Amino acid sequence: MTERDDQANRALGEIALARWLYRDPRDLFQFLAAHSNQALQIEAERARNESAEFLERMQQLLYGESQAVAEAEARAETAEDEGVGLILDLRAEEKRAAQLEQDLEETRAELSLLSQGSSSLERMNRELDSRLKTLESDHKQLQRELEEAKTEKHKAELKLGTYSALIAQGDVQSKPPVDYEAPPAATLSGVIEVAREQCELVEIHQAAPREIDALEADEGADVWARELWKGLRALNAYAGESEHFSGGFWEWCEHSNHQDNVWPASEKKLAMSESDTVRNNARLNKARNFNIDRKVEPRGYIHMYAHLKIVEGGGQHIPRLYFHDDTGGRSGKIHIGFIGPHRLVPNTTA
Repeated sequence: MTERDDQANRALGEIALARWLYRDPRDLFQFLAAHSNQALQIEAERARNESAEFLERMQQLLYGESQAVAEAEARAETAEDEGVGLILDLRAEEKRAAQLEQDLEETRAELSLLSQGSSSLERMNRELDSRLKTLESDHKQLQRELEEAKTEKHKAELKLGTYSALIAQGDVQSKPPVDYEAPPAATLSGVIEVAREQCELVEIHQAAPREIDALEADEGADVWARELWKGLRALNAYAGESEHFSGGFWEWCEHSNHQDNVWPASEKKLAMSESDTVRNNARLNKARNFNIDRKVEPRGYIHMYAHLKIVEGGGQHIPRLYFHDDTGGRSGKIHIGFIGPHRLVPNTTA
């Protein structure tokens, strides 16, 4: 080892001792600067430089740390702000969710009320529909009753007028109860209604009158009505005596003592049957198939060939009356199946 090395080692020893004695670097540097040992001064200078570098590095580290801390604090503050914002947003969302839930409950309640209201409306609609149908049915029934009343009123007027006309000429002995004065005019409709009341042994089927309005529009309707009444009255009188009389309606008309009620027994006024030509013709024979009381014929219809010719002549518009004699049968009556224009029961010449 050289002397220089020896000096350096001693200097390092002293520095080590000085570092232990002087904890504050400034005191240490001051001690080393005042030392006469050149090697020690060099080491002191180097230590000072190292210390300065160390201090600079520490300052840099401290600055960097402070920057990091500041940035961390800034980030923390930002995070805190964001957290506060999130918390506020969360609270707002919670409030919104609560409001939505409340709105949902209110909507459910409204829907429930609407459902109940809808059910009530449907029930009311059903009730109104039922009432409407009932009213419509009642209205139709009232219309039918009104039409029936009008028809009955018309029949009553015709009947009363016919009664008055027949009473005036002495063909009816008793007067019907009337509430007002009817015009003395005999009509076919009126005669039919009067006969249904007074001719107890003559049954006029409801379907028997045919196109009576058309007949009454004719100028000869008044004469036809009076002749129809005579024929119906004659048939009724015959039915009352048939049990004690030998023969049919023709024979009764020839030999009866009822001068006022008798019907002329002539081919121009009375026919007790139809020709074979008519009976064997399917179309003509079918035209003489008329309704009748089911007590007489269970099928409710029967061929009638006997008929009254209300007036003489072969006109297709003049009235005909077709009847069936059941005076010797279950009903004991004369049954009228047709009263109407001749053209509805045509023959070979029509």
